[in-house]
Amino acid sequence: GMMQKKEDKIQALELAASCYFNAMEKHTDNYKYAFTNWVELEIILQETGVHQWGHKSMYYKVPSLAQVKHKLDDMLHDLDRLMEGSDSTYWDMISRANALLCLWLLKGAPEKQEQQVMEAYLQTWERVGSANKRMLELEHFGLLSNYASLLKEADWIKTLKRLQTALLQRVA
Repeated sequence: GMMQKKEDKIQALELAASCYFNAMEKHTDNYKYAFTNWVELEIILQETGVHQWGHKSMYYKVPSLAQVKHKLDDMLHDLDRLMEGSDSTYWDMISRANALLCLWLLKGAPEKQEQQVMEAYLQTWERVGSANKRMLELEHFGLLSNYASLLKEADWIKTLKRLQTALLQRVA
């Protein structure tokens, strides 16, 4: 029944989060991308009560919220510096947008800052990103929306939908 579906979704979410967590632990080239994707999924696991900041979960020990925020702030600082130069890659730009999304979600998704998050993605897609990369981002938002549906009342799901729509218009 419905319950089973929710359980399945939570299991899949935990597994997806652990894949990103492991990727970011390896410090690969796409470390920042893996980290921001992990945070997005972790936030949903926190909100559903499956995980707790600073506690052990099924697959890994969840860092403290302070650690995560600190890391996001540091990362944004680095990425902002990179943006000033000309050697920022697509992954840098999309990771910056993801980091802004994460920090915004961690603040409880205040409406007045939504536009800043939207802009970061729109600028990225204006400047760079092949059709392939845009499709990847569409999948990313689709995945997030799917998991976020576990949180019945989350206003920010509307933001995800708006981003998906904006991106779809640019994929065509």
